[in-house]
Amino acid sequence: MTRTLILHVGSPKCGSTYLQRVLLGNRAALNASGVTYPHPGGGGHPGTPVTLGGLDQDRLDRLFGTQSTLVLSHEDYFGQAQQAVRLADAVSGTGTRLHVLVFLRPFSGFLFGDYSQFLKQNLDRYIAEGACHDGRSFERFAADRARSLTITGYLRAWRRVLPEATLTVARHGDIRTVVSQVLPGVALDWNVPIHKANPSLRMWDCDEIARAVTAGLPPEVIRGMLRLALDKTALPDPGRTAERVAWAEALFGRQRDEIREEFGLDLDLRPVDEPARRAA
Repeated sequence: MTRTLILHVGSPKCGSTYLQRVLLGNRAALNASGVTYPHPGGGGHPGTPVTLGGLDQDRLDRLFGTQSTLVLSHEDYFGQAQQAVRLADAVSGTGTRLHVLVFLRPFSGFLFGDYSQFLKQNLDRYIAEGACHDGRSFERFAADRARSLTITGYLRAWRRVLPEATLTVARHGDIRTVVSQVLPGVALDWNVPIHKANPSLRMWDCDEIARAVTAGLPPEVIRGMLRLALDKTALPDPGRTAERVAWAEALFGRQRDEIREEFGLDLDLRPVDEPARRAA
């Protein structure tokens, strides 16, 4: 039996949680089609709790079980290509097909999502310190992220560590199309409640919460603002101004060109389907 390992490695803030929720919600249909998505179920992170560095032949055999296709998904994998060296050795000469999936979005959307994620995850600390994002404006935050994020470097690392794998780099709005192609014949229900897909806060609400923290408003008031903001993620966002978008895109101009030239993906700003935000 020829086996196939589908490794979805991210990127963060590019529909990863949405895809993982789809896979979790469709485990019965996947199993019936010879596909396994190893996850204990229940609460917690919907990605697969599998450490890349531990994927030797025995571990892979246990994960596959009797199924012909194994799907692993976690956004943290994106920067962990070097940990997949044992995986490359484990599948060498076994005939196992490897398919690495990467989903990206225009860089301004990534930065807005990243800014929101930091706020959601660190709000209690920010309240205690009296400033969000370590006192940085969005512009300073974005400039710092642009210096530290080497998206092209991560993609090159995956290509180098798994040279025999098929590497698909696509827009996050094409998740459904790409996954349907790599899992042909599996009827998946793609509906995910929006609150389970980790939607980004609107920049407008991020700005309002940041000002409230700086002004020293009571913590219960600020946490209430966050709860209200979580209910507004699908509404128009006046905080995503054309100036902010253009400035954020310019920060990543060189990487955008490299991704187009080396991996064939154009991350322009055309309207795209945002599955995690539009999930019913």
